[in-house]
Amino acid sequence: MIKYIIKKELNDIVRNKRILFFLGIIIFLTVIALYNGKLYLNSHSHMFGKAQKESYEQFVNQGEKNPHSGAHYGFYAFKPISLMSALERGIDEYLGTVFWMEAHKQGEVKVKEINDSSSLRRLGFLNIGYILQFIIPLFIFVLTYSIFSKEWENGTIKMLLSTKIDIKHLFIAKFIATFIIILVVVSFILIISALMFCINNYGQNVIDFFANIVTLFLFLILFYSSLLLIGISISLWLKKSSTSLITLVAFWLVGVFLVPRFSSEIANNIYPNITSIKFDEQVKYYSQNGLDGKTTYKKRSKKMLQDVLKKYNVKSEKELPINFSGYRIQKSEEYSAKIFDKCFGDVFNNFKKQNAFVKYSSVFSPFIAFRDLSMSIAGTDLNSHLSFTKKTEEHRRIIQKIINDYYEKNSIANINLWKSVPQFKHNTFSLVSRLKNSGLSIAVILVWLFISTVFSLNIINKNTVLK
Repeated sequence: MIKYIIKKELNDIVRNKRILFFLGIIIFLTVIALYNGKLYLNSHSHMFGKAQKESYEQFVNQGEKNPHSGAHYGFYAFKPISLMSALERGIDEYLGTVFWMEAHKQGEVKVKEINDSSSLRRLGFLNIGYILQFIIPLFIFVLTYSIFSKEWENGTIKMLLSTKIDIKHLFIAKFIATFIIILVVVSFILIISALMFCINNYGQNVIDFFANIVTLFLFLILFYSSLLLIGISISLWLKKSSTSLITLVAFWLVGVFLVPRFSSEIANNIYPNITSIKFDEQVKYYSQNGLDGKTTYKKRSKKMLQDVLKKYNVKSEKELPINFSGYRIQKSEEYSAKIFDKCFGDVFNNFKKQNAFVKYSSVFSPFIAFRDLSMSIAGTDLNSHLSFTKKTEEHRRIIQKIINDYYEKNSIANINLWKSVPQFKHNTFSLVSRLKNSGLSIAVILVWLFISTVFSLNIINKNTVLK
């Protein structure tokens, strides 16, 4: 009997013009999203790789000059563009993907594409991730809002229950039928995406890409299962198609727009961002007065000279066997690094607190939890961005150390020094590490699956009296 109900539901779905129209919209949006993703990979992967290589070659071939002057020449470091980023852009376009390596100057990630976009672009970038996170869930509710209520309205529910099938098995049959439709749609989207982006793998590891796709697919199954259970249960509970549709659309609107908006606003009020003016004032204060507020630059310079004179057992700067300017620059930069670690650390810690608050709000919206998980799988989340920022700054300090050490004993640098400065390479987190960073989001998705299951069982039990 269950097989008959499944077949009947599948036939009804295929014949439903409303559902077919929505499927057509999904296919249309998928085509646009794939096109956007392909353009993004074609432009950014090639452009970033070429720009990073050329800027480094320009640095190496800058010619003979004073090491201190040459250190300001610098070169670019680009955040790697993964194949998954074509599916899920995450926060990259908001926080930037390019770092300028200049030995004597603390850098920050730049090229935030959202700043160069129109106001319409701020509504979101249409990619596969957006479709999977928001459009497919809406399709699930369109698919399920009348799946039981139509039986109530047509009076066929009692006829069905007069047979050997009960509410529980009828619920299971309808769940399986809708699950098959969602499974086909999602499999189609992910398979087409994987094949399209792997035709030209842009020199990346295709095996890792497929591992990410499979992982995303498995969590999608859990996420969509909870939404299917909610949609079918609401239809069984409310018994009217119009009421069910309004309820499910309201749940979608609250979960997709209201909860994320409110949580982000509350997070910003609780943990307000440090303004650029305040940041500059902090850096200036610590530079002039020291981290303890007492050790001025003059005192630090005086102690620095005394220490180096004592180290080489001489009485004046002129007697030093090294270039004190190079030594002083390096020591000053090491102290400045501590200042920037504190100031940037405060900014990044504030970002983390805001992000954590929004993550906790996913208890009220599974859409937030899955969005965070999707960004983690793609490597376009906050943790990945901060990791890139940290590694680029560490590399920049390696550059200044190499040049300043050379400057202590030499006043002119040539290509041999510039070649000794390593090119930047960034290794992203492994998939396992990224999943660990999203442990809370995974837990919330599982909790929502549990809640939706309990809710469904409760609704089924309440309706078994009709048998």
